[in-house]
Amino acid sequence: MKNLNFTATILLIVALFSCNEKKQNNSGEDIDYIAICEKFDEYAFEQKALLDEIRNKYQADKPFIRRFNEEQMSWIKYQDTRLRSLYSQDWDRYYRKQYGTPIFNGCKCKELIRLSIIRNEELRTYLEGPAENQQECPIQGRK
Repeated sequence: MKNLNFTATILLIVALFSCNEKKQNNSGEDIDYIAICEKFDEYAFEQKALLDEIRNKYQADKPFIRRFNEEQMSWIKYQDTRLRSLYSQDWDRYYRKQYGTPIFNGCKCKELIRLSIIRNEELRTYLEGPAENQQECPIQGRK
């Protein structure tokens, strides 16, 4: 068991240092791809908090919660499909091999950040009320 823990620790350290790369973009600016993916993590944690808050707020409205959960599943499917469309080649054999893992993962994280900003704004409408142009609409789940 000690050997397994030691091996896992070594692999984690190697992974952290091998991915902690800064590359230069076409303009010669350094890009920290790890920081980009850490920024995505912040948006993902915010999204999880919003989802939990919405589910708690509307827990008694079972039809809404059912549809809301379907909406979230569809969003996740869209997000995955969007990435597969942008990067349509085999990820491991093409993008990671040709561009390197830090660059490819950083590029994926940039798109995930963009999508997360959109989704988090949509989720806030369930807590703050409908958009200004929908104030008169009888939108479900918004009491």
